[in-house]
Amino acid sequence: MSVPDNSQVQVGWICALEVEYTAACLSLDDELGSPKSKSSNDPNTYTIGRIGSIFVVVAVLPEGEYGTNAAALVASHLVNSFPNVKFGLMVGIGGGAPSRKNDIRLGDVVVSIPGAVSGGVIQYDLGKDIQGEEFLQTGHLNASPIALRTTVTALKSQYSREGHNIQESIASRLAKVRPRTRRTLARPAEETDRLVKSNIPHKEDGDGTCSACAGQEAQAYVQRRRRSPEEDDDDDPAIHYGTIASGNRLIKNGIFRDKLANAQGILCFEMEAAGLMNHFPCIVIRGICDYADSHKSKEWQGYAAMTAAAYAQNILLKIAVPDLESLQSAKQVIESVSERVEQLLDHTLESKSTLARLSTDALDREVLSWLKAPDVSQNMNDAYSRRSHGTGDWLLTHPRFQSWLADSKSLTWLRGISGSGKTVLASTVVYHLQQNNTNVIYHFFSFVDAQKQSLAGMLRGLTAQLFRKFTEARAALHDLWSHCKASEPSIEQLQDVLAVMLSRVGRIAIIIDAVDECAEVTSSLVVLRKILHDDTIDTPIFTSSQGRAEIDWTISQTWAQPHSILNLDRSTVDKDIRAYVTQTIEEDTDFVRRWGNNVTAQTRILDALSNGANGV
Repeated sequence: MSVPDNSQVQVGWICALEVEYTAACLSLDDELGSPKSKSSNDPNTYTIGRIGSIFVVVAVLPEGEYGTNAAALVASHLVNSFPNVKFGLMVGIGGGAPSRKNDIRLGDVVVSIPGAVSGGVIQYDLGKDIQGEEFLQTGHLNASPIALRTTVTALKSQYSREGHNIQESIASRLAKVRPRTRRTLARPAEETDRLVKSNIPHKEDGDGTCSACAGQEAQAYVQRRRRSPEEDDDDDPAIHYGTIASGNRLIKNGIFRDKLANAQGILCFEMEAAGLMNHFPCIVIRGICDYADSHKSKEWQGYAAMTAAAYAQNILLKIAVPDLESLQSAKQVIESVSERVEQLLDHTLESKSTLARLSTDALDREVLSWLKAPDVSQNMNDAYSRRSHGTGDWLLTHPRFQSWLADSKSLTWLRGISGSGKTVLASTVVYHLQQNNTNVIYHFFSFVDAQKQSLAGMLRGLTAQLFRKFTEARAALHDLWSHCKASEPSIEQLQDVLAVMLSRVGRIAIIIDAVDECAEVTSSLVVLRKILHDDTIDTPIFTSSQGRAEIDWTISQTWAQPHSILNLDRSTVDKDIRAYVTQTIEEDTDFVRRWGNNVTAQTRILDALSNGANGV
């Protein structure tokens, strides 16, 4: 039979190694030779053959090149030179991942089929197969074409009913080759199939021999029953169907192998399929030549390549020709995907932006949860709700307040006795600044809430407000969170991150109410003084408190000028009290009904209530 035209070839068979290529060629019913032509710039070497009525082209990766990228390059050239190829077979050897559920042995065959969470092949992250480290799956890959999967199902059913003839097929093929090749591809002795326990690494003695590999340590091996096709109706080799893990690095780690196999249902590891699955419709078939551990050897490679090739041959003999004819060519599939990718590019970019934002939002929520900042907004809102119209206006128009607002390095200390309205005034300042679009953060100390009594609570609260308001400040807290992980940040770390965040947001006012209710009064004042004196920070600070000795001394003697202190004297407080009492009684319907027309009585009642308040 002569070599067919390239347009008549319908299946591409890709191998990575010379031994796999030899096994593939031996599995052809007729080896017909090289193609008559190739597309320009195609460096691949091809062998065309026939299996049943189907023309197949076999390609092999360049000598010394491995991995997903090399396989993808070979496939891309193949579909250009053979435009009617419908699908591919990625056939060769792999490292098995045996488990209690999957009794995988050397020489067995693993076939990629989709599972609940993958398309039959998953790609794992490169460079993290060191024992003791996590391994990351980086993505799922496309499933093989449905016509191939239905053929796998039909062949699986046939094997279940009748068994397979893989060993007989291999024997007949090997009978035709020279003895040296036969020895390379024949099945090794059964006793060389040893599964070493995953926690026992390869270790060579003085003469370069590993006793576990050499069969000298019975306790090192996983005990498995002997397969018996005659007595127990075992398939030998057995065919396994499921997920194959693919990546660019050779896996020689039994502990990692078991971890990923258990987590992802992996049956074997290999190095090429991930380069094909999303670009070239294909199925992956692997003969097991080792157990992906440090005891890896090449003894079973030839036979494993032959079992995989024999299964691939059975697939092509089983597939229905009409099903094959009805398939789009791989080239058409790839071009169709490219068109859809171009159409979706704008949507993808938009989605990427949205996903990035959602990812950032999730991270921010985690950081804020870790920070455990007290929510003082309720304290501020409650205090402001108690304010009567006109109360506190004197403060907002006071020359000291106006000067404080204009000066970036300014302190105003509102000092008054307990109950004199300091918290309402502090809330008035916050509300006034917010209404005038002045950046402001605040903390209201409270002796009734332990979280709001501490210096740490103040630092956490101010930091959280900055984090929520200013995206440019978030990186500093992200860094602290990454550094601390699950542990609590120290007071010093909270001070430092607050200072860094303040330095990145420009001018912003800080309002601190009821410093006297802080459990660490002096320390909190020292922190505020450091912020005020930091040349990188543009922050006026407004505080309120009672005039206790330690507060008076710390503020008056170390960092406040006399003009920075606003004392709530009796006359000032009485004006606000009178305004409050006036509004209260005017809104009282019983009072209005009884005294509404008696101005003299109203004045006497107002004087009595205001004077009775005694400044509080």
